[in-house]
Amino acid sequence: MDITKPQISGVELHAIVTELQKFNESKIVQVYQSEDTEFFIELYNRTHGKTMLRIIPGKYMYITTQKPKMESPSGFCMFLRKHLINAIIGTFEQVDAQRIIHMTIRSKETSYNMYIEFFSKGNIIVCESKTNTVLQSLTKEEFKARSIKSGEKYIIPPLELNIFTATRRALELVINDSKESSLVKILASSIGLGGLMAEEICVRAGIAKTTEKLTLSQSVKISQTIQSLLKELPKGYLYDNIIAPIELKSKSAKSAKIIPTFNQALDESLSTSSAQREKLKKEAQYQEKIKSVQHILSEQQKKLKEVESLTDEHKKRGDWFYEHYSEVKTLLTKVQQEKEAHGWQAVQKFLSGLKKIKKIDLKDKQISLEAK
Repeated sequence: MDITKPQISGVELHAIVTELQKFNESKIVQVYQSEDTEFFIELYNRTHGKTMLRIIPGKYMYITTQKPKMESPSGFCMFLRKHLINAIIGTFEQVDAQRIIHMTIRSKETSYNMYIEFFSKGNIIVCESKTNTVLQSLTKEEFKARSIKSGEKYIIPPLELNIFTATRRALELVINDSKESSLVKILASSIGLGGLMAEEICVRAGIAKTTEKLTLSQSVKISQTIQSLLKELPKGYLYDNIIAPIELKSKSAKSAKIIPTFNQALDESLSTSSAQREKLKKEAQYQEKIKSVQHILSEQQKKLKEVESLTDEHKKRGDWFYEHYSEVKTLLTKVQQEKEAHGWQAVQKFLSGLKKIKKIDLKDKQISLEAK
């Protein structure tokens, strides 16, 4: 899995489920919601004590030691709390080789099937166990082959090939009938192994990933390699931005950091990344606030300069009028006399002959003087 754009493959989900078996028969203590589609189920197990299961449908799930950042619970989260708190998770299972987890859950009153889908946008579906009828789902969906909404029976999407049980002949038919242009693309898409595991199988089998058609011996080798890979006891292997449940022969062994379990590797990488993303998000919000305050400060400083400039200008004008008060008073008296004796036209003629007059506005009855 590439932690820069994490999305779990069927093989990686197989490793997670293998490690989750020790949490069978765990009690659901609480259900939390951290973001719109991120859920944490707090479990209690007599052997392992309290444990937190982090679930992001469409991406991944794993046991985490990180405490979730609580958000206001959605209606779906409240449904999970109402029906599942104090219930017991009987088993964790992967549905065939699909990216679907099936959890059997029982309470004092009834039993449930919970399905968590990790393909496309993902989903969480809670069903009544006997009929497998959908009681509630995170999102309602309509497909050609199935419908996910309350009252409908939950149908597992069709699977072309189950790599966990496929025979060599079945595998060969899918590979040779695929429209993909190379072996690695066939393994990744048509067989559903994902890009990372597809390349690893090509390397382990010693067959070029660009191969289009397989010989009989190559088909046998690919089948044996897949089955061998699936039988390996999962651990956590970290290669820069890559997390894997097995040692990758396609990567340098020296660059690997080995962690006891795949779940721990996911927790160390993805929970840290999540915390870092939250930190960056907060920093970005602070930067936006700082930017906004700086903009306001800049505008206020600009306005202050304008006010100071106007203050200086008005002070100069005030000082000038104070110094030339008697002259201004004499001028205004003369204007009043001319207006009363001969009208405004005479006033305009009188003022036009004076050097300090800048503008005469008879309409608004205003005279502009040159204050120098």
